[in-house]
Amino acid sequence: MKHFIYILLAFGLFLPALSLAKDDSVIDDLWGDMQEFVVIASKKAESIFDSPLSTSVISKEKILRSGATSIPELLRLVPGFIVREKTNGNYDVHIRGNDYIPPGKQLFYSENSITLVMIDNRIVYNYVRGGTFWETLPIGLNDIEQIEIIRGPSTALYGPNAVSGVINIITKKPGDKKMKVSTNVQAGNMETKTADASLSVAVNEKLKLRFSGNYQYRERAKDEYFIFHIDFADTVFAGNFATYNDLVRSGMWESKELGKRYPDSKLAKDVYGINGFAFYDMNDDVNFNLAVGLQNSTVQTIYWDMSLAFSTRESETSYFDLRSKIYGMSAQLSYSRGTQNIARGLPGLKMDISALSATVEYDYKWKNLTLRPGASFHQAVNDDRDYINAGGTYFWNAKNELNTSALYLRGDYLLNDKLRFVGAIRGDKYNNPDKTYASYQFTSSYKVNDNYLARLVYSRANRSPFMLETYESYHYEGSYGDFRWISDNYGSKNLDLLTMDMIEVGFRNKLIDKIFTDIEFFYTKIDNYTDAVDTFYIDSDGVQHFEETFENLNIVSKQMGISMNVAFILSEKLKFELFWTSQKTDLEDHETPDGNLIDMESEWTPISYGGLSCDYSPIDKLNLFSNMYFYGNQTFKYSFGREFVQNIEEKMIVNLKASYHIYEYGSVYFNARNILNDDKKEFAFADDIKATYLVGFTMKF
Repeated sequence: MKHFIYILLAFGLFLPALSLAKDDSVIDDLWGDMQEFVVIASKKAESIFDSPLSTSVISKEKILRSGATSIPELLRLVPGFIVREKTNGNYDVHIRGNDYIPPGKQLFYSENSITLVMIDNRIVYNYVRGGTFWETLPIGLNDIEQIEIIRGPSTALYGPNAVSGVINIITKKPGDKKMKVSTNVQAGNMETKTADASLSVAVNEKLKLRFSGNYQYRERAKDEYFIFHIDFADTVFAGNFATYNDLVRSGMWESKELGKRYPDSKLAKDVYGINGFAFYDMNDDVNFNLAVGLQNSTVQTIYWDMSLAFSTRESETSYFDLRSKIYGMSAQLSYSRGTQNIARGLPGLKMDISALSATVEYDYKWKNLTLRPGASFHQAVNDDRDYINAGGTYFWNAKNELNTSALYLRGDYLLNDKLRFVGAIRGDKYNNPDKTYASYQFTSSYKVNDNYLARLVYSRANRSPFMLETYESYHYEGSYGDFRWISDNYGSKNLDLLTMDMIEVGFRNKLIDKIFTDIEFFYTKIDNYTDAVDTFYIDSDGVQHFEETFENLNIVSKQMGISMNVAFILSEKLKFELFWTSQKTDLEDHETPDGNLIDMESEWTPISYGGLSCDYSPIDKLNLFSNMYFYGNQTFKYSFGREFVQNIEEKMIVNLKASYHIYEYGSVYFNARNILNDDKKEFAFADDIKATYLVGFTMKF
C-alpha cells in the first residue's frame, strides 16, 4: 500500500502538465496509439478498446524503448502480472496469482502451469510438470512485432492450459524494402551480455525472408546455495545459504557429484537461438508462412529441489511451424523436438521431448454474424530410456505420450452498433485421462459511444495432464548410516483435470482527451488440484518404505480482485501509464501435514502489485523511458523434512533507459535495471537481485 501511495503522489506532481497538450488533433493521434490492433481476444483484428476480454498489448516500439532485456521482464509493463526474478535473468511469471497451490509442497509447484504461452499461435508449453521454461523460447526481443495478452480463462479459444490467461508473441514480418539489417547489442555488470541481429530480404513482392539470431549470457550476483538437508540429516548448513566452495570443503558432498549438478556455480543464464522465416503472399486471400529454428540454453534457477534449492536446467531443441490462410480457412502445423535435462546431476531427469500440433479453422460470415468452427490435435512425447543411469533410478523408463483431439466453435454477433455477443465452446478428448472435457466462454459488451465500453465475461477452462503426475514410476534406494529407505512414486491416468471458472466485469473509457482507463473486476474458482499422497511402512529388515501416488485434492482456490490501468497522455512528447491489481485468494479444505482440513488465505500471492511507466522525448533524438514495478509482502512456506519459511518483503523496482539517436541508422543508450539497487530477494531460497547497468547500441539500415 505504501508503494501505491508513492505512485499517487508522483502523479499529483505531474497532473498540472495536462495543460501541455493544447492541440486536439495531436491528442487524437496519440489516442490512436491506445487503439492498438490485436487478434488474440476474438481471433480477428480489432482495437484493444473494442476487445470483449481483458486484453493488453506490448508493441515493438515499447519493447525497444523500455529497455527490458527479456520477455518475462516486459510483462512487468502490463496489468495483472506477478513477475519475480529468481536469478539474474530467470523469472517466475504469473497472471493474477493462484501460484504455489497447494502450498508447502515441492518447489516446482510454484511454477505457473495455468498460463498458455505461444509464438505465432505455436504452443511452447512444457509437459513434464507444466508451465513455460522461458529460456527455451528460440526468439529474441528483436524478433517481436508485438505481444498480445488475455487475462482470464481462454481454453475455449486456444485449448488446454489457457486457464489464467494467454500470452501470444507475434513475430515480425519483413516489409517491402529490398534488404534490411537490424542489430541490438548491450553489455554490463555481472558479465551480462545480450545481442540480437536480423536480416530481412524481399525477394520479390510475394516472397520475403527473414533470418535472426540472439544470444544472452548472465552471471549470478553470488554463488550461494540454500540447503534444506543432507541425506535427511540436519547439519550446520541445513536451513542456511552456503557458497559452492563451502559446500565442497564441508565434505558433505563429493566434489565430483556437486560439479555434475553445478558445472558453473556463477552461471545464471547462457542461451542462444537461431531462426529463419519465409513469407509467401500469393494474393490477398492466400498466403503461407514458414518458421524454423533452434535454441540451446543452460540456466541455474529455482525449480527442482533435492537437498539444495537450486538446479541447473539444460535444453537443446529445434522446431518448424507452417501456417497458411486460404480464403476463409486457416491452418497451422508445428513440430518441435529436442533433449532436456530439467535438473542436471540428479538421476532420471534427462529426456528426449517432442510436441506436434495441427489446427484448422474456417471463418463464415453472414451479415452481423461470424462463425469460426475449428478442429485441433496436439501430442506431447517424453522418452527417458536412453538416459537411465547405471543404478536404475528413473522417473519413467518409458516413452510416454499425452494427446488431445478437439472440436470447437466460436460465434460473434453484433446486434447493433453498440451491443455485441461473443461465445465459444470446445470439447477436448484426452488419451489420459480417457475423458472429454468441455470448456466455454461467453461475453457481451455494450459500447455506449466511442469513449465508453462495458463488458461481461463468464468462462471455464481446464489444464491438461502432465507427464509426471500421469506416468511417474520412480524408484530410489538410499541410506545414511544405519538408516535405509526405499522411495516409490506412481502417477495416475485417471485424475480429474484442474478447472477454473471465472466471472469478470470490465469498463473502458476515455475520461477526457488526455486520460484513458480500463478497470476489471474478477472472481475465479479453481478445483481439482493434484499432489502425490504418501503412505509409509517399515519392512521386516528395518527398511523404511515411502510410497506416493498422485491423487486429486480437496483444496479449492477462490480469488476476488480488481485491476486498473490508467494512461495519461500529457503531450506528444510525454506519456504516463499506471496499472495496479489488488486481490484476495482464499484456500478451502487445505490438508495440513497432520491430516486436518483447514481454510486459509494464500500468503504467496501478493495482495497488491502493479507499476508505473513514463515515456518522455524532450527532443527528437533523445528518449527517456522509466518504469517502476512493485509488489507487496509474500510468505513462502515449504516443507522438506521440516518447515522452511521465507518472507519476501515488498519491493519497488525502478528501471531507466536513456537512448540517443546519433545518426540516421543508429542509437546508443544507457540501460539501468533496478537502478536503485534494491537487492532484496524476489523469490524464496533464490538469489539477491542486484542492479544491472548496461550500455549498448542499435543499428538499422
